[in-house]
Amino acid sequence: MIQGIDVSKYQGNILWKDVKAAGIQFAMIRTTLRHTDGILATDTTALANITGAQAAGVPAGAYHYTRAKNQAEAMEEAKYLLSVIRPYRLEYPVALDIEDNALINLGKETLTNIAAAFLKTVQDAGYYVMLYSNKYWLTSILDVSKLSQYDVWLAQYNSVVTYDGPYGMWQYTSGGRVQGISTDVDMNYAYQDYAQIIKSAGLNGFPKPIEPQEPNVPEEPEGPETPEEPNVPEAPTVPEEPNTPEEPTEPEDPNLPDQPAPEANWLSRIWQAVKNGFKKIYRWIKELLK
Repeated sequence: MIQGIDVSKYQGNILWKDVKAAGIQFAMIRTTLRHTDGILATDTTALANITGAQAAGVPAGAYHYTRAKNQAEAMEEAKYLLSVIRPYRLEYPVALDIEDNALINLGKETLTNIAAAFLKTVQDAGYYVMLYSNKYWLTSILDVSKLSQYDVWLAQYNSVVTYDGPYGMWQYTSGGRVQGISTDVDMNYAYQDYAQIIKSAGLNGFPKPIEPQEPNVPEEPEGPETPEEPNVPEAPTVPEEPNTPEEPTEPEDPNLPDQPAPEANWLSRIWQAVKNGFKKIYRWIKELLK
């Protein structure tokens, strides 16, 4: 659990460094409200409390007290709140405080639609929103099934929570005492690290996280173009030689003995040489007779 407080003009001048030293880890600050006469206003200590808390290292959220009687007024209140908080980066949610008993006669459906209109307008502007109310309103006056997409900040002054629905923060007393604050103060527990959630999502004025991109791989440079080979003229076709009639096979001399085998001795080699000589003489005589 994360220990926190919520404050308004009724806490007077707050010494935020002392609040930080007392172990307070967040502060929900009343920022705007609609008066009973219908006039929208900024809490007289809101801006000093936001800047003072953050300067002391206490993460801050904001809330608006509504007296809207229809969806149009709810959206008007939402836009007014946005105009006030826009210069700041709020580490904790922006809440709608709906609990004024003068509104009960509007009925469950109208009050639920008022809450939905306010919360959606603020959420669409990029803020993490939250619905604040007490157990009676959450169980009997509002239709929380139609607001289930929003976190609940439950007000129930008790030693334990008896509310059956889900909730992200619990205001458990209005009689707390904290160093740096001269009056009683509302005390709260948060059950989520809203500061981390909001910053990581880039909400409430914080920059959007930059998604990692794949590195640009430079394209491989193209090498120099290979010059085309010059047109080389084809070599002229060589004419085919005319068919020359084969020389007639020389008749073997029947009187000559058989040629010895290649592996014969030196006498057979001499005989071969003599035989070749006869062949040459035969061809020479043949040429002379033509």
